[in-house]
Amino acid sequence: MKVIRDDEPYAPITPPKPIEEAAPTATAAQYDAFPYDAPWWLRYPLGVAALGGAWYCAFEWQTTRWAHWLLAGMFAFMALGLLRELFLGIMVAALVGLALWAFGAAFAALPVSVAIIIGAMIIASRMR
Repeated sequence: MKVIRDDEPYAPITPPKPIEEAAPTATAAQYDAFPYDAPWWLRYPLGVAALGGAWYCAFEWQTTRWAHWLLAGMFAFMALGLLRELFLGIMVAALVGLALWAFGAAFAALPVSVAIIIGAMIIASRMR
């Protein structure tokens, strides 16, 4: 501790800075964009967890209402926002999977005789 003697001049006392000027604070926009502006090592696990939540809500959480599908859609949308670099690849894979599923479902819905005729046409076209 420094002892001030009477013959030393006193340093002028400055009032403390107001809180607003003391340190820059984060704006509300920075808080709103938190998970989406976070580094990749935080966003990717959160995105995978959101996809897991979407899977659980869509297929494991069985209710008689449509709310689990709505919640699954919200989880999937959040995951695509977190995995924004992978968004295009995930969407292409989902559309290809949807097209393959639709083709398989349409083929399975055909009567057996039509399926046999189409199968025979495929085999015949391969034998040429």
